[in-house]
Amino acid sequence: MTKKDAREILELLAKEFGIIKPNLSWSNRAKRGRAWGWGQNRIACGPKCWRGPEAALLHEFSHILCWRREGSHCRMGGHTEFFWRMLEKVCVAWHGEIEAYPWHTEYKRGRAWAAGQAEKGRGKP
Repeated sequence: MTKKDAREILELLAKEFGIIKPNLSWSNRAKRGRAWGWGQNRIACGPKCWRGPEAALLHEFSHILCWRREGSHCRMGGHTEFFWRMLEKVCVAWHGEIEAYPWHTEYKRGRAWAAGQAEKGRGKP
């Protein structure tokens, strides 16, 4: 993935979810993704992110989406049930299915949530 690819993904996802496109800070040194909400509306990631640049971009976009939907980054905690549902929607919007996202790269809580969705017949992570 290139910086141009990442910008295009953000543009398409922002349009799909009806939010302002987050700014992108692309770094060849970034080892993880990061999102900043109000005031900056920015995502930082790069090709060396440990979960992969595309997964990092989708994960961080989901944080921004949660903050926009909740109305405040203060009221929206980190990796909650609401966040995992938003990540699922982002995955389906981008990949067309929940299974295409590399859930094995997620935090323990995210892997457990995805496994629960698979048990409910909503996708196989």
